[in-house]
Amino acid sequence: MNRLKRILRDDLWVILLDIAAVNLACFLTLAVRGRVSYGFDYGASFPLFFSVLLKFAPVYTVLCLLVFYAFRLYGGIWRYAGIKDMNHVILASIVTFVIHILGTNFLLRATPFNHMPLTYYAGMALTQFILICLIRFAYRFFVMEKRLSVNKPGRALVIGTGDLGQQTVRTLGEGVYFNVCCIAGTEKPAEDEQLYGIPVYGLDNLADLLERYSITCVFFADPSLKGEAREAIKKTCEEKHIEFRDYSSFLDFVGESDQFIGMENVVKGPEQKGGKRSIPFSPPDISESEINEVAEALRSGWITTGPRTKLLERRLAAYIETGRTDVDTESDPARWSNRVVCLNSATAAEELNLRILGIREGDEVIAV
Repeated sequence: MNRLKRILRDDLWVILLDIAAVNLACFLTLAVRGRVSYGFDYGASFPLFFSVLLKFAPVYTVLCLLVFYAFRLYGGIWRYAGIKDMNHVILASIVTFVIHILGTNFLLRATPFNHMPLTYYAGMALTQFILICLIRFAYRFFVMEKRLSVNKPGRALVIGTGDLGQQTVRTLGEGVYFNVCCIAGTEKPAEDEQLYGIPVYGLDNLADLLERYSITCVFFADPSLKGEAREAIKKTCEEKHIEFRDYSSFLDFVGESDQFIGMENVVKGPEQKGGKRSIPFSPPDISESEINEVAEALRSGWITTGPRTKLLERRLAAYIETGRTDVDTESDPARWSNRVVCLNSATAAEELNLRILGIREGDEVIAV
């Protein structure tokens, strides 16, 4: 009962869209089938089939909603819809497809046309499946595209075209803070050379690149450049008041050596041939901004739940909804309050999730 109330409160818009989708799939497919398919007497049979659908539509709509409810197509967090939700949609579509065939044939048993055209059933099932998928997955794709289209606040230049440089470019591309505008390498690239669609230049044009692309942060990801070369690049950034982040000591692969830079030994496992095993490593993205925030929190005297925790909750709520990090949550705090809860551990968060989902003693929880 609690689950049903929560669905009616949170997923009412999904239910209304489903009602429109199942009916649109039936009548639209019949109309298209009658006009474009061969061997179908549109004038004589269409009114009869239409009247049958009109009678069956209310019953079919209710049955579809019940099937969707049984297959847990309601009550989900659709911005995170995944393969499990797709499997539920497929199974529910198969069941409603069978229901539709049985129901229409039952109503047609006493008419000259004792069954609908087979192509109608196939077209209806496909159309309904597509519409139901769009209702559940379109929001996720919309949010993802919206996040990708948001202008990132930072403009980055990555120094390094090797494995580490490429990894840095991919990592920054997945984030929301920096847009990689160009890449610089030690070797002079061919004309119009690109990496992941980003232009590649030589390091001899570094000062020009910083100005041309209005770079705000340089990511140094070339372990082969050391000593004076590295210091020269860092000095250029300091002169132009551009942030410099050194990622050259982070490697996520095993090379010729039997050691990681910054790690004592290669982790070996019996399942790995040659005793070598690659361990992905993600360099921490910590700048002076994060350090200053931590220092300010320590000076405030609040090191547990306090005003800054509530501020974080509001900003997280704004980011989840908009995909942006620059939302002014303090101009209207009531809008963003009490929507996100920060807890002291992952264990507490998991317990809260189970309580929200109504999991009780004796229920089975499968972690995948």
